[in-house]
Amino acid sequence: REDSDRALHLLIEKYEADAALQVAAIHAMRGEPDQAFAWLEKAYDQRDAGLAGMKLEPAFDPLHPDPRWQTLMARMGLAD
Repeated sequence: REDSDRALHLLIEKYEADAALQVAAIHAMRGEPDQAFAWLEKAYDQRDAGLAGMKLEPAFDPLHPDPRWQTLMARMGLAD
């Protein structure tokens, strides 16, 4: 866990402005939905092009049952 925390911290430190979606994915895979959704909001605000494909990205599967997921999908026009 320490190595993961350190790597995540470095990613954020170096690429916060460009890698919000990737940071969100890491938090989702680590079982940290609150942090994942906070970073997804940053990615949305940054108009990250990767958001268009996140619905199919397995890293975000843990977030699908969360009501915030459908809210975000609807806001982006990707709701089922």
